Amino acid sequence: MKKNETFYFDYTMMSAFLRCRFYYYFRHIRHLVPKTTTAPLTFGKTWHSATEMLAKGKSLEDAQKHFSTDYKNETGDQTRTSERGTQMLKVYEQKYKDAPIEFLYTETPFAVHFPDNIILCGRIDGIIKWQGGVYVLERKTTSRLGATFFEQFDLNYQVDSYCLGCMELIGECNGAIIDAARVVKPAVSFDDFARSVVSRTKDELVLAKKNMIEIVEDMRHGPIYQSKDCMKYFKKCAYHDLCMGACDERIINAQYEIEDWDCSHGLKVKAEEAQLKLFKEKEVEKKKILLTSKIEIKNVTIK
Repeated sequence: MKKNETFYFDYTMMSAFLRCRFYYYFRHIRHLVPKTTTAPLTFGKTWHSATEMLAKGKSLEDAQKHFSTDYKNETGDQTRTSERGTQMLKVYEQKYKDAPIEFLYTETPFAVHFPDNIILCGRIDGIIKWQGGVYVLERKTTSRLGATFFEQFDLNYQVDSYCLGCMELIGECNGAIIDAARVVKPAVSFDDFARSVVSRTKDELVLAKKNMIEIVEDMRHGPIYQSKDCMKYFKKCAYHDLCMGACDERIINAQYEIEDWDCSHGLKVKAEEAQLKLFKEKEVEKKKILLTSKIEIKNVTIK
């Protein structure tokens, strides 16, 4: 990286780096992803977009239709099926339709400027008002739900980064509300959905920001090596075969494809939208001035 070049990063990049530097290298420098996407990833992504539709006031039927058409179960997962997703949406909507929360923003990109041309980017699922406070809403899908599931967010850089983003956007944030949905085989019930509050103080966010800067400096200038911590949630890392095969390019060609991870994309889209809006406003103003000029000329009396 060139000196003084702006470095954009998000939680996903930082999490990959902390997990294993080879994982970070393959995903965020080489931009490699497996050709087959696992069901938990695609199911969770579609769940996010479908519940966002409900938050924006769309009908349950629209959200269910979106889930049925958007979700691709490439691995034939018997638990994470399209039918289960639509059933979960129905029960989720019934449980939370009268929840006393107010959505201020949904799927909102943010940027927090750090020293040394470092910019933290991200996209927040939702920013809400609840019991007089402002919180980030973070949606999660899981196969196990309980107190221990929510404890992982007490010390969590994802929550930290989104709270910093919320502070940047509207000037306040009391923490996050984790909106969890359990995906299991038996019939869906209210017990498969739970929300938990995770608080963040300003001092905690200041410390998180300091830690992030140190981590990013290592991401920019530190060495790349294997951590050999290859198992997560009893599953092999997506790059396990590549590491076992000494990073053979033939394995890359057979099992992986290129998919860019541009964490600043949402910001660029927002900037383009803002520029377009400003252009339209200026055009409207020009037309108003021109119309006013014509009226004034028309009303002039020649003596």
